Amino acid sequence: MNLKKDISIPIMAKKLFKKIIIISILCLTFAMVFVWAVFNITPLKITQYLGTQLASVVGISTSVPSNPFSELARQLQEKEYLLENKEKQLEVKEEELLQESFLDRYWPLFLILTGGILLILILINFYFDHRRKKFFRKIL
Repeated sequence: MNLKKDISIPIMAKKLFKKIIIISILCLTFAMVFVWAVFNITPLKITQYLGTQLASVVGISTSVPSNPFSELARQLQEKEYLLENKEKQLEVKEEELLQESFLDRYWPLFLILTGGILLILILINFYFDHRRKKFFRKIL
């Protein structure tokens, strides 16, 4: 009899432990969803924040005594940086030019075609008016 009691207690403890773990996981999940919904805090924002905090704590600085070669290297890096910025600006302008709409590119052709169609419609209207007047002259 004592053997069964000894075995049943660990089994009951395991079941209770499983229930406690499931309830705690559900509570933590609910809390995380609540925080995400109310405060708009996502795991990505949390990791970015922790990364910036860690990066602000850890830092190394080194310096090289100034000499003509280091000055030339610094000037070269500045010029390369300026050239890269100009290239990026040119790429953006090229993309804007390529993404012009159909009407922006062909508006003169569109204008001429629209004017021509209107002129043809006006001429057809004059022709039908002339035929109608002729028809009524014959009748009267």
